[in-house]
Amino acid sequence: MVIVAIAWFSFTSERRMLIEQIVSGEDAIVQSLAKVCEESLITEDDLLAVNYIKDLIRRESPSVVHAMFVSTDGRIAAYSDPEKLGTNIPGELARLIDKQVLAEKAGVTMRHSFDIQSSRTLFGHNQPTLLVWRPVVIHGEQRGTSHVGFDQEVRESAIRTTLAQARVRVFQVAGFGLIFGIIGSIVLAHTMTRPIKALERGAVLIGQGKLDTQIAITSHDELGKLARQFNDMAVKLKELDQMKDDFVSSVTHELRSPLTAIKGYVNFMLEGRSGNLTEKQQEFLTIVKSNTARLGRFIDDILDLAKFEAGRMDLHKEPTSIKSAAEEIVQLLRPLADEKKINLSIEAPETLPDILADPDKIRQIITNLVGNALKFTPDNGCITVRVQEQPKELLVSISDTGIGIPEEAKDKIFSKFEQVKGVRQRTKGPKGTGLGLAIAKGIVEGHGGKIWVESKLDKGSTFFFTLPKGGAVTVPKPSSSGFSDTSQPQSTPPSSPTSDTGEQNG
Repeated sequence: MVIVAIAWFSFTSERRMLIEQIVSGEDAIVQSLAKVCEESLITEDDLLAVNYIKDLIRRESPSVVHAMFVSTDGRIAAYSDPEKLGTNIPGELARLIDKQVLAEKAGVTMRHSFDIQSSRTLFGHNQPTLLVWRPVVIHGEQRGTSHVGFDQEVRESAIRTTLAQARVRVFQVAGFGLIFGIIGSIVLAHTMTRPIKALERGAVLIGQGKLDTQIAITSHDELGKLARQFNDMAVKLKELDQMKDDFVSSVTHELRSPLTAIKGYVNFMLEGRSGNLTEKQQEFLTIVKSNTARLGRFIDDILDLAKFEAGRMDLHKEPTSIKSAAEEIVQLLRPLADEKKINLSIEAPETLPDILADPDKIRQIITNLVGNALKFTPDNGCITVRVQEQPKELLVSISDTGIGIPEEAKDKIFSKFEQVKGVRQRTKGPKGTGLGLAIAKGIVEGHGGKIWVESKLDKGSTFFFTLPKGGAVTVPKPSSSGFSDTSQPQSTPPSSPTSDTGEQNG
């Protein structure tokens, strides 16, 4: 916009200066003729003015079409056409000159344009004529007027030609300026937005839990200072997260020993080894045993998750039938489905290839997902487990007709301790801890697969996960929110049918 405004201003300024220059030149010609006419009157040499007029027309042709000196009585004293010497000028021209001479001060140049018809009548010229005249004054007394007629077509053509050349120059300069301006703007915008985008990407990664993210900005301006502060913040967050993980891991390890002792003594008492128990005592000890088992599963989940995050989870991979594992879990959980009158079924081809995986961990994934579906599907609902073969992987899906997941919560439910708001109020039975889906994600990614969910609120959800066909997959050690597979023997049993997955899958 600035370049266009400057170009327009430059063009209009040059046009104005050109017109002023032409007018100034015309005034100079008329003024020179007036001076010559003054000398002619003073020296009483009429030929001086006549010869000057002839030379003027020859020199200024074709812009000057006629020139003359008219005395105060209206007679032509000097003219380019000798035949009109001594004749009176036309009455229309005389009245115009007399009227403007009276209105103007002496020594002022005056102008008037005539159309083609008037030019033909007054001057015998077949083009519009601009007449410029100036009083000839000697010792304060007007002795006549000097007239010069300019061809307006030639005059306008000269203006147009000059302006066209000026327009080309202005447009060239403006074009180059615009091109360099756009290039400069792009470079400047890129220079300014690149570090901002880097900061944005870093913030997104930090928000995703990748606390080892560092932003590579080397500038020393405000954005560079902000990037360095951002990197320092990420390092401190990483340290705090590691301290938290170490603390949780330490606490859970310390809890296992007394918890094991409690479980042992409770079982010892329930078996009657400490003496006979009353019915009330057996009821209380059964409650203690149930809650101790639940606490034990919670501690196991935390330890499993900590191992995934630290990249120390061992997966004992062997040829595994996904169909058999799914059928086993469906059969195991069918009694729970029957209690709620839920139709729990499995759909899988007759033949599916075995894959290299940890069978116990695969059962744990399916148990967590089907358990979630049972928890969040109302009575008389439907849950379907499907296993499909794809070119490079097996696709497992668990679909339900449950309460669904809000769109804004889909990306969060695979995080630790994450539960959808309002779920606890809409479900019966034990509440989860928010670790089941995080563990499932760790196991799937540890096998080199992917896990995701598709859902509509109040219409049900479908959880998908893939497991690659072929050999073992080694996944690099992730950040604090990632998982990896070190492919070492593992004997952890799968979760029980009442495993507390604690996640909302709809």
